[in-house]
Formats: sequence, structure tokens, C-alpha cells
Amino acid sequence: MSCGCQSCGQKNCIEIVPIFSNLNADEVREVAGITRARTCEKDQAIYNAGDRKEKLYVVHTGKVKIYRLSPAGKEQVIRL
Repeated sequence: MSCGCQSCGQKNCIEIVPIFSNLNADEVREVAGITRARTCEKDQAIYNAGDRKEKLYVVHTGKVKIYRLSPAGKEQVIRL
């Protein structure tokens, strides 16, 4: 059950995500069936405070910066 990407080898990407580590093969296939890959450009916003999303983002490669702007407009990094 390979995902086809080059960065995780022969393993399905779902299997290497810690929150899915206890799933059996059928459950992994079910989760994989409702997921889709998305490539984002550097500095592209994937979520903004207040957005109502019913999605879970799993970062496969790269980094995501979570931040908010202070009232003065200064960036406050919450997590990288």
C-alpha cells in the first residue's frame, strides 16, 4: 500500500503519522481514501485565524509557521 511519494519510501504516508500509528491496515486504507496531497508554496497561508475548516493538515515535508499578529502588527510565532 504505497502512497507513491518519494520521501517516505514504500510506506503509506498515513502509516508514518503518529496519531494514526495504532490503526490497522483497513483503517489506514480508509483514512488514505479520504485524504489528498497538497503542495504549498513558501509563505502561502493554509489557514487563517477564525476560518472554519473541517480539515486536518499533516505536514509531510517542510515546515509550517503558526503565528499571530499583535495589535501593533508584530508577528508572534506560536510554533514552527
